[in-house]
Amino acid sequence: MRRSWQQGEHYVWATGAAVALTLLMVATLVGVVLVNGLGFYWPADLAQARLRDGTRVLGEITGHEARGGPGHDTLQFKVGNRDLYGQDFRWIPGEQIAALEYPPEAVLLERSETERKRQSETERKRRRAREMVARGATVEEIARAFLITHRTVHRWLEPLGETVRAGG
Repeated sequence: MRRSWQQGEHYVWATGAAVALTLLMVATLVGVVLVNGLGFYWPADLAQARLRDGTRVLGEITGHEARGGPGHDTLQFKVGNRDLYGQDFRWIPGEQIAALEYPPEAVLLERSETERKRQSETERKRRRAREMVARGATVEEIARAFLITHRTVHRWLEPLGETVRAGG
């Protein structure tokens, strides 16, 4: 016993235990991050509430508030479509809900926040390309101006029935 104490064997065991504890803590932390983080990328089931006035609301249930007894809870639906409804979320009192179902055919489609911006950028470039065609620009000049391929130039102008000179 005295010999192992003098050689520092207990320090080796203490270091090994510390490394094992550190690895356990790292594995636990990674597990917590995965459990809490992966739920963000997995969409929740879509619920459809049929209200007493006959309207329907489709969306993810993102919250609820208990108000009184059963059936008096208020549910929060993430309905999205701010451009249609003027709101992303809608609180619906439980008394107004006649039925709550989870239709299997309902699908959630995500739109990018910059989708409109990207579409308007492309439209602006197409308009500029059409102006260049009207001035007599060649495919090479248009492609060089937008740093795009000739095929893209033709694809932009094809629906309009416009033709572009190929020469340089």
